[in-house]
Amino acid sequence: MTLLQEGKRLKIIAYDLGTGGVKASLYDENLHTLAKSFIEYETFYPGPGLHEQRPEDWWNGVVLSTAVLLRKGGVGSSEIGGIALSGQSLVTAPLDSKNRLITDRVPIWSDMRAEAESEEFFSKISSEDWYSVTGNGFPAPCYSIFKLMWIRKHDPEVFGKIRKVLGSKDYINFRMTGILSIDHSYASGTGGYNLRARKMEERFWEAAEQPP
Repeated sequence: MTLLQEGKRLKIIAYDLGTGGVKASLYDENLHTLAKSFIEYETFYPGPGLHEQRPEDWWNGVVLSTAVLLRKGGVGSSEIGGIALSGQSLVTAPLDSKNRLITDRVPIWSDMRAEAESEEFFSKISSEDWYSVTGNGFPAPCYSIFKLMWIRKHDPEVFGKIRKVLGSKDYINFRMTGILSIDHSYASGTGGYNLRARKMEERFWEAAEQPP
């Protein structure tokens, strides 16, 4: 694979938004590593089962790691021909009608606040049905659909402002491009996605009393 622009061989940056920080690497056109970076960010534990991070910390980590990679790799920003992103899934970052974050901190994948909400859901939908459609088998409270149920019940003011919900890498994509999007693999981590049909399972969102 060779990325060329006006005769220049372009480089690629890959970011991984992990639980403890953002890992980033700079590669040449043959995918040889030119530089690496790790920028740590904080996780907050405000109560039992509550695990939160600041999306702004993810963004600042990406910005700082980019500067580190360019400096270490000795390349200019004009030489970057592609960017790849991966990130912790099951994250629930709510946006309002103007695509602004509603809360400073958001639940991350390991947040278990929604135990009661998942039990409520499974009183309407069997766990076997849920698993066969979504393929989700991780502890149920970790999935976004149940975290949103928790927000509706415990923070109705915030819930009333939610128009869109993003995951970690989706939020960074949005900050980079202004585009709101999600891929199929990440959608499968919402707890309400039909793997075979490749779309949201509306009856699950209705059972959760959430707009799909």
